[in-house]
Amino acid sequence: MTQEEIQKSISDRFIIVYSCRKMLYLKDNGFRYLFKCFNEGSRCNFWVFDATPEIRQALSEYKRPDQE
Repeated sequence: MTQEEIQKSISDRFIIVYSCRKMLYLKDNGFRYLFKCFNEGSRCNFWVFDATPEIRQALSEYKRPDQE
């Protein structure tokens, strides 16, 4: 399996969220993350959600506070 195929497989199966605001938006809409990780390089947290059609729909409707 090539690196591109692995990356596509991951992005088809999971939603990776780097924004705390976006993670809270998803939680407020009833979604639960699978696990929380820490990127030592950037020293930031990120959250991994199951990539369901419902969560993809919710993310398509998400607006950052500066876009409202």
